[in-house]
Amino acid sequence: MSDTGVTGTPSTDAALIGRSVDDPQSFSIIVERHATSVFRYLVSRVGRSVAEDLLADVFETAFGARSRYDSRYENALPWLLGIATNEIRHYRRSEMRHASMLRRITPHSPRSNRTIEAIDPVATDAELHEEMESVRRALAALNDRSREVLVLCAGLGLSYEEIAHTLGIRIGTVRSRLSRARQKLRELLEADGQYRAYDDSSRRDSVAEEHTK
Repeated sequence: MSDTGVTGTPSTDAALIGRSVDDPQSFSIIVERHATSVFRYLVSRVGRSVAEDLLADVFETAFGARSRYDSRYENALPWLLGIATNEIRHYRRSEMRHASMLRRITPHSPRSNRTIEAIDPVATDAELHEEMESVRRALAALNDRSREVLVLCAGLGLSYEEIAHTLGIRIGTVRSRLSRARQKLRELLEADGQYRAYDDSSRRDSVAEEHTK
């Protein structure tokens, strides 16, 4: 990830973020480089309408934390996705509290069930492509930790090291979570009668891209 700097030499994300501490305008290049990938990740986790709101929060948080960026990482995308993951968790906690409040106020209202369902962005994304319907159902049945590693790996193509950096966990934990998530996904697809030798390499972008169409 590099753009030409003031002197004509390419600038890494780390260099640009460091420069932006004194020259805030430099941070706009970071936004230009990574906004699309961050948005795709957000859409895959919380749906398009919420993602549009959270995207600004992600970059606002990143801008405020730019002086603490670890310059050993030249590519800032894992850092940004880590911030996005935290924003999603904050959003989910807020939604859970809101849903809990609604259940207490109107315990017999069918609307409360719809509120709970809306917490799961994969299950409620109406724009999923028809051919990915079986994958949609399987992803909806996974827990959030399994879903996030699948999206980061199969959807956005991050390495195990980058996923570990994004989520703040060990590489070994990434490997075990991903292995369990893939196995569970296969089991769910088989149970759904739609398993067709699901291959992560051949369908690398399907997990995330189908959520953004």
